[in-house]
Amino acid sequence: MRIQRLTPETRENILENLLKRSPSSYTQYEKTVSEIIENVRANGDAAIFDYTKRFDGADINEENVLVTDEEIEEAYKLVSPELVDIIRKAMVNIRSFHEKQKQRSWFDSSEGILLGQKITPLRR
Repeated sequence: MRIQRLTPETRENILENLLKRSPSSYTQYEKTVSEIIENVRANGDAAIFDYTKRFDGADINEENVLVTDEEIEEAYKLVSPELVDIIRKAMVNIRSFHEKQKQRSWFDSSEGILLGQKITPLRR
């Protein structure tokens, strides 16, 4: 991830620079990502725990993955109220953005006619 400070200069070319990113450069990662997805589909939480240990160095399992109320309270004491506020605002923004992306199925019937649209995700 790259953090970009928005200044008048960077703001001017931000869309152009984003569009320069070539989707063809992502193919080098496609095989690895597909393998990870298949492993998670096949092995569920065990695969997630394994990747978490490999990528993040955190040794989690089904016994220790749940966060206790005491741990949550301790975490709130360790960070500033300003950071908590920023995280909450980010959560609202992220949720709002993704809610707008959702497509919903709908059906309607009148006078014996059924009309509708069913939304289903694409699968590989």
